[in-house]
Order: sequence, then structure tokens, then C-alpha cells
Amino acid sequence: MLVHTQLGYSISLAGHPRFVAPPSEGPSYDAVIRMDDAPIELGFRMDEIPTEAEAGDMLPALVASYAMSRARNTDALEPDWIRGRPRPDGCDGAMRVTYELRGEDPAAMEFLAIMVKHARKGMHALHMTVRYRRGETSPFAWSNLRAALLFHHSWDPTKPPSTKIWPERSVFVPRSVRFELSEGAMRQAEEKAAKISGLLPGDSERLAQVLVDFSNGMYPPTYPRHDELEGEVARAIVACVPSRVAEILMRNFHEVESLHDFRGWLWQQFWAVANRAELAKTN
Repeated sequence: MLVHTQLGYSISLAGHPRFVAPPSEGPSYDAVIRMDDAPIELGFRMDEIPTEAEAGDMLPALVASYAMSRARNTDALEPDWIRGRPRPDGCDGAMRVTYELRGEDPAAMEFLAIMVKHARKGMHALHMTVRYRRGETSPFAWSNLRAALLFHHSWDPTKPPSTKIWPERSVFVPRSVRFELSEGAMRQAEEKAAKISGLLPGDSERLAQVLVDFSNGMYPPTYPRHDELEGEVARAIVACVPSRVAEILMRNFHEVESLHDFRGWLWQQFWAVANRAELAKTN
């Protein structure tokens, strides 16, 4: 757990985190943390802002200022409010945005979340950034980690965040930031890929978007999957691919117990559809 002892902010971190030296270029940080389990780096900075403005008025400007100095394409920025449970207890407002990072690496991505809390003479603003690379971190791994981060932080010293980040068990992916399919889940993915056929042009792209959209829900890995989820997913998949393919993909959904499982299951279907042609030839 990373704690700002003076101001009472705390966050539970997975992935065997360790402190590293801040980068020589770019924004300043109070703490930079790298995960040993995955190629992901987090930066934290606390600013004191002398202002009489309300959090809701200041936050959009803070997020826009930071993101526009970092994003490759500023026209594509889509900041969003962090509301409900993902917003840390005790803060007065929070926003987030994800963007392609400016620089020589076309795969570099950055997630920014800014949380603010009113103080006696202004407000404090906590900046949290998460850097990762497309290709090294799948959309399913990233959405799982983002939910884990936003559901395990607090700005109320009397309500520290839970350190239980992962569910008790998972058959699809390890209970870790390293979001790779387990041996059993990979065998299932290969079996599904070999049986999938009859997709029309555009089917796989529509299905991929549906799978990623489901993964982007904000509930954390430990949450149990709700009973209606199977029907929702089945209807969405049938709208994208032939019913026979949907049946192949859905056949092991009953093994999903948590949202960690669910995102692993989504990753399995994505892998199976993406690799179907190659495996069909070898079988």
C-alpha cells in the first residue's frame, strides 16, 4: 500500500511494485513505481493549489492542461468523471482520461486520473498516471488493472482501501496483473479456434469491439459476476456472429465466477476468434 501520511491518501497496489527513479524528462513526480509482474509504471504527484474555486470547476482544466501536454493527439482526448465507488472516499471530485503518449514510441499509452480535495487554503490535487504499451498489455488486462486501482484507493484516513485485490480463485487467468491465459484456458481457446468457421467479413471486428466493451466495465476483479450477465453477453455475441459460433464461444461461460474470471473469459474468446484461421488449417 502506498500512503501519503500527511494528507491521508492511500492506494493498494498489485504486481509486486517497487520504487524506481523518476524519469529525467517529462512531468515531475513524488513517487514512481514499477510493477515487476508486468511492464507497467505508475507515477504519483500531489499538488497544493491556492484557489477558491470548487472542485467541479477546477478539475476539467487540470485534466486538460496535463493531458494536452502529454497526448499525441489532443483532439482525441475524452476526459470522463470518476463517480460512485471508483472515486476514492474523502475526495471532492475526480476525473480520468486515457491517451496515446507523445514521443517516439507509437505503442506508448498513458492513463491519467486526478483527484482533488478541498483544504483550508485551496485544494490538493493528486495526479496518478499509469504507463503501458499496446501489444504488451491487452485491453482486457488493462481494464482489469484500471478497475483494481480505482476500487482500492481512499482519501479518508479512517477508511483505508482493502488489500484484497484478486478473487479467491480463477480458472481463466492468474490472480495477478500478468493477465495471461492459464494452461487450461489456452487449451480451451485453441479448441474453440479450431472449430470456428463461417464468419462473414466484419463479423470478427464487431465481435472484438463487443468483447472489449464488456471488459471496460468499472467493477473490480473481486466482484462476483451477476446472474443476468450470461444472457447479456450471449445476446450481444449472437448479434455479431452466426449462432453456431456463438454456441462454441459461450459453452464454458458457466465457469466464470468473478469479474476477474469474466475479463479472462473475454480475452479467451478474443484470442480464439483472432487465431481461428491458423488453427483451422492445422486441424
